[in-house]
Amino acid sequence: GFCNDYRKNIKDVNLSKIKEIDYASGAAFMISAELIRKYGAWDADFYIYHEDLDWGLRIRSLGYKVVLVRDSVFYHQYQFARSITKFYFMERNRHAIMLMYFKWPTLLLLAPIAIGLEFGLWFFSIKNGYAKKRWEVYKYWLNFKNWSIWFKKRKIIQQNRKVSDREMLRHSVSEIVFQDASTNNFLVNYVANPVMKLYYYVVVKGLIWW
Repeated sequence: GFCNDYRKNIKDVNLSKIKEIDYASGAAFMISAELIRKYGAWDADFYIYHEDLDWGLRIRSLGYKVVLVRDSVFYHQYQFARSITKFYFMERNRHAIMLMYFKWPTLLLLAPIAIGLEFGLWFFSIKNGYAKKRWEVYKYWLNFKNWSIWFKKRKIIQQNRKVSDREMLRHSVSEIVFQDASTNNFLVNYVANPVMKLYYYVVVKGLIWW
């Protein structure tokens, strides 16, 4: 899951006692048993990666809030590491999340920046030896039998949702936040991030009102 203020000293982080967030990292969060009984647990079709994002968006789409409690403390031994399997499921499931939760006009408006991101990810994949695995993501989505799995989920989500796409995107991040030194480079800092920030404020903030 995504974590704000990663690697910052706790003394340098200024947070309110309770802060609303987009979703909670699967590393540590508390869920009401009643909500699990009512809306289901993590979706096994994700297998690994983004299942916590799915659950957070599922709950938010129904009008609930996900919050961070400042004074809660947990310890999670974690080190960022690349893995071909991790890369495959993160990319496959990223497309699934988009398909499930956003309306067609939103997906259309996000398509140009998403296509640009695909080119960037292909460059990253070739450079780091993941091109074969990236092609497997495409093969998965080119198999229309797989689409039916996610379209069924989309239908349920869109029928039951109570909030707008604008609200769902309210906490979205408009830049690549570094997890390791390899992503802290000229291309990311001075090309990708400025373009994504501009697109976010012009398109997401300026045009998506539904």
